[in-house]
Amino acid sequence: MDNNSVEMEVMESDCEETRLVKLKEDILSVMACVLNYLNVSSYEHYYTLHHQECRKNMNYTYEKGTKTKSAITLESCKHFYECLKWLESVTETDDPDYYEFRRKLRRFVISLASIRPSS
Repeated sequence: MDNNSVEMEVMESDCEETRLVKLKEDILSVMACVLNYLNVSSYEHYYTLHHQECRKNMNYTYEKGTKTKSAITLESCKHFYECLKWLESVTETDDPDYYEFRRKLRRFVISLASIRPSS
């Protein structure tokens, strides 16, 4: 391996790391917006035990991510999105931003899956 290929590999690794940090900040921002929407648009009196667990898990994922950005992983983002989908039956909103946030979360899952883990 020559010096140029080593330098290119280091640069690619740095770019991936920078992209991952920015992506995690964006994910946390959207998670906060989603949780705010759920605060005003959820019919909590219709929550089943599973709905309550989903909501608790979403709050936990967000709070853990704000304390340690490394806690935002592909799996945690997928779980947050799946919980959001599960809460759809007890959430009422006609605000297009809410649906845009859902699409963004789905795109974040795809983006996280595309980033190579650093070795």
